Amino acid sequence: MVSTKKNVNLGFCQGVVRGQVYSPHPDVVMFDIRVKNERKNPKTKKREMQILNFVAKDETAKLIKNSVKDKDIVFVSYHLEERVNVNPGNGLTKFVLDRVVDEVYVRPKTESGRPGYMNHGVVHGKYLGTTKVESADGIYNVCILFEDSARYKKQHFNFVVYGVLGDTLEKRFEKGQCVAVEYKVEKSKRIRKDGRTDYFTNLVLEKIA
Repeated sequence: MVSTKKNVNLGFCQGVVRGQVYSPHPDVVMFDIRVKNERKNPKTKKREMQILNFVAKDETAKLIKNSVKDKDIVFVSYHLEERVNVNPGNGLTKFVLDRVVDEVYVRPKTESGRPGYMNHGVVHGKYLGTTKVESADGIYNVCILFEDSARYKKQHFNFVVYGVLGDTLEKRFEKGQCVAVEYKVEKSKRIRKDGRTDYFTNLVLEKIA
C-alpha cells in the first residue's frame, strides 16, 4: 500500500490488560494496559511496571467492549489526539492528550511464557522549539506541530528530552523544519514541598531526525 499522507502519527503498545473495559458512552471505551518501563528507575536500578491508559471510539470501541478482558495480552496500534477538557466546577480548560486505539489484537490464550512488552511511537511534524525545564537539571521540552488535514486538526505535541540530546536540538533544527520523532510513553511522579504527589504521563523523545 502506498500512502500520500504528509505526516505520520502512529504508536504501538503490547502488554497485559489491567481491569475491565470501561464504557462511559455507547461509542467510547477506556481501558488500561500494563507494560514495563524501558528506562530503569535511578533509585531501584530496575525496570518498573507502569499502567498506560487508552481510549477507543465508534466501531473499534464496540469490538473492544466485546472482545477484550482483564489479563488479556494485547497488541494495539494507536494515534495521539489532542482535545480540550473543561472543568465543570470552575470552567477552566486545559489540553489533554489521548492515545486513541485504531486496532487491537488479542493474543491467543494458548501462548506460553511471559508477555513481550512494547511501547513505541513515531510522529512527523514541524519543529517549533526546545525549552529547558528550569526546575529540573538536564530536562527539556520539545514542541512539535502536527498537521494532517485528511484526519486531524493542527495539534501541538510536547515531548520530554533527557540529557545531552536536549542541549543540541536548538543548534540542529530550525523552527518550522520538518522532523520525525521517535518516542515512548512514560509515567513519572514528583513530590511537592508540601508532601503532595503530582503524577505525569510524558512522551519521552528518543530520536529525532
